[in-house]
Amino acid sequence: MNESSSPKGQSGPTEKPGHPTRPAAAGHGSAPGHASHAHGPKSPGRRRWILWLLFAAGLAVGGFYGLRELRFYLAHESTDDAYVDGHVSQVLPRVSGPVLELLVADNQRVKAGEPLLRIDPRDFDLKVKSAEAALAEAQAELVSKQALANVARAMADADEISLHHAQDDFKRDGELSKSGALSDRDFATSKFNSELATSKHITQLKGVEAADAMVAQAKTLAEVRRSELDQAVLQQSYTTLVAPVEGVVSRRSVELGQYVQAGQPLMALATDTLWVVANFKETQIERMHPGQAVLIEADAYSGKVFHGHIDSLAAATGAKFALLPPDNAAGNFVKVTQRVPVKIVVDDADPAHPLRLGISVVASVVLDPQP
Repeated sequence: MNESSSPKGQSGPTEKPGHPTRPAAAGHGSAPGHASHAHGPKSPGRRRWILWLLFAAGLAVGGFYGLRELRFYLAHESTDDAYVDGHVSQVLPRVSGPVLELLVADNQRVKAGEPLLRIDPRDFDLKVKSAEAALAEAQAELVSKQALANVARAMADADEISLHHAQDDFKRDGELSKSGALSDRDFATSKFNSELATSKHITQLKGVEAADAMVAQAKTLAEVRRSELDQAVLQQSYTTLVAPVEGVVSRRSVELGQYVQAGQPLMALATDTLWVVANFKETQIERMHPGQAVLIEADAYSGKVFHGHIDSLAAATGAKFALLPPDNAAGNFVKVTQRVPVKIVVDDADPAHPLRLGISVVASVVLDPQP
């Protein structure tokens, strides 16, 4: 009875062997808590060491690049106030008229002497024909005057023979008159004939001089007409505008049919002769001189470095050539660091990375080592 009643009284808390009780299950659930604590966040000491290592690495990298920049700064003078410059030839007509043909397009490359446009030449063709007719008339007049001069010269030559004959007769009659073999009347007639022949010959000589003067005048007129024809032909040739240099057509402002005036800008040709103008501060040019190497970085080509050399330094600052140059003698004075233009020639132009007029660059002059 006691044995049978004892299990009944203990049936609640009694477990069968091999089956864990609820507290055991709770104890088993607490095991993951120990594992998570073992693999949780790193200790503060280890984290501090990692931060120190990162700081030291950053300091080393920064020091390396800083030292490199310092060495570059000590051996170079740099400025970003620099740009590409070059020759730009303006195309201007020398005669006025409507544009008959436009032979080039924007940004087209042309060679020296290549036709760019043509102005209507009809007015100039008429001027050439008129000048040719005037020249022909003047030449005909010259031939006529030369013929008259030749006639006058021939008549003068004939009168000279008559003059010599009359003078010989007068000389002979004078001797006869002295000997009494010739009457005074006949001697007077001989004297009159001699004087008349002399006067006539003088008149003929003056006629020759007048004819020669007319020939000279006709020659001058013919030369004037020749010059007028040459001028007309030259004006006619100006109706075709050709490229003065090899380059690229830029700023084309002319259109087909447009009436253009002499001296009116129609387009520009940007040549391939380029250089860099770098405006260095006056405090930077102390150790600069022509021939020094220059490193050039164009904003248009990231990472591309061009090489060049200093060609020359300007004789004055840029402000000296300004439209309104500063006058330090008037008003209050504020000292401003001036800039001196330095011309830099590019030595290794790269067709794959063409430099264009006006683009910004950074120029760094390689200074000579200090003694």
